[in-house]
Amino acid sequence: MKKRSIVIIGIIGFLATLVIGATILHLYSKNHAEQKIDAYVLEQGIPFDQIRDISYVWDWEFSGDYIKRIKVDGEKEGVVYQYFYTGKGQPILFRPYSKEEGTEVEVKYPSKDDD
Repeated sequence: MKKRSIVIIGIIGFLATLVIGATILHLYSKNHAEQKIDAYVLEQGIPFDQIRDISYVWDWEFSGDYIKRIKVDGEKEGVVYQYFYTGKGQPILFRPYSKEEGTEVEVKYPSKDDD
C-alpha cells in the first residue's frame, strides 16, 4: 500500500511540475510578445493618448500567435489595428482591419515598414 501511495504522489508531483512549467513558459512568452508589440506601436508613432479599447489575446486554437487589437482616436469608424506576434526573432505583423473594407484599409498610422 505504501508503494502505491508513493507512486501516486510521484505521478501527481510530475504532472504538477509539467503544468507549472507550461504556465511559466506561457506567461513569459506572453510578456515578451506584449513588450515587442508595444515597442512596434511606439515606433509606428501612435500617440499613447489616442489609443483606446485595447484587447490582447492568445490564438491558442489556430496559429498560436499573440494578437493585440487597438482602436485609435481620429481613425475611421470600425477600423481596428491588429498586431501579431508569431514568435521569437520574427517581425511583428501589422494588419489593420475594417468590417467594411476588410484588410485593405487606408489608416492614419501606416506600418513602419511602409515608409
